[in-house]
Amino acid sequence: MRIPTSIKVIGIIGLVWGLVAAPFAILSGLAMLVLPEAFISLASQMFSPQYVQALENDNFRHTGGLVMLVQGGIALLLLISSVQLLRLKPVGWRLMMIYVIAAIGWGVADRVLDATVYKGYRHSLSLSGSERPAPRALPGILFPTIAAYFLTRPKIAELYRQDWLIRED
Repeated sequence: MRIPTSIKVIGIIGLVWGLVAAPFAILSGLAMLVLPEAFISLASQMFSPQYVQALENDNFRHTGGLVMLVQGGIALLLLISSVQLLRLKPVGWRLMMIYVIAAIGWGVADRVLDATVYKGYRHSLSLSGSERPAPRALPGILFPTIAAYFLTRPKIAELYRQDWLIRED
């Protein structure tokens, strides 16, 4: 069976993003939590001196590690769901919808964290307004919203045997 263009685009973007973001986020998160000295040494080559100094704070670094692991888990879900989606497996559709919910939920939670927890770190550790415990490793809310739109189109839902979604008008 021929893969619809919208599914090819969603699947390829998800595959590429998942292949890049999942290992980066998971390894960074683990390094922040398990190998802090090595992570700080590496970060000193990539981030501002203020951010590197903030990494000396255990709470800041632990928050960053947990944030990176959450983002890595969501990116890994994106990778797995994209592969299954491109294989036209119904489980790919379901996993991609779980990714959509997780990514949008995390996007909202991240904004709340930015206004509360991260803001406190920026203030107490003298960081700039853009610096946070961990870099963003997800494509935000736009990609999952677009994916949800195309995945819920009747022909796509039918292709993935999501009969509960198809109206009988």
